[in-house]
Amino acid sequence: MVAGSARDDLPRRRARRVAELTRQMVRCSREADWDGVVERNRLRHLEAEALFQSGFPAGDNEYIRSILEEALSVEREVRERMTAARDELGVEARSSSRHYTASNVYRRFSGSAAG
Repeated sequence: MVAGSARDDLPRRRARRVAELTRQMVRCSREADWDGVVERNRLRHLEAEALFQSGFPAGDNEYIRSILEEALSVEREVRERMTAARDELGVEARSSSRHYTASNVYRRFSGSAAG
C-alpha cells in the first residue's frame, strides 16, 4: 500500500517541484543570476512535462492548478526583470559603441593632424 501511496503522491510532488523551481527562478532573477534562471526554467519545464504526461488523479486537479497558477504569476516578475536587464545591456552596449567610435575618430584625426 505504501508504494501505491507514493505513486499517488507523485503528481503533487511534481507540482510542488515546479513551484519550488519557479521560486528559485525569482530568487535568481533578483540576484541577476541569469544562468541560474535559465537552468531552473529548463528543469521546471521538464518537471511540468512529466507531470502532464504521467497524468494525475482527478481529485488533484484543483491543487495542481493552484500551484501552476502561482508559478505562472511569479514568472511574470522574472520576465520583467529579464526584460529590464536586457534593455539595460542594450543601452550600455550602444553607449560603449558610441564611445568606441568617438575615440577612433578622435585618434584618426589627431594622428593625421600630428603627421
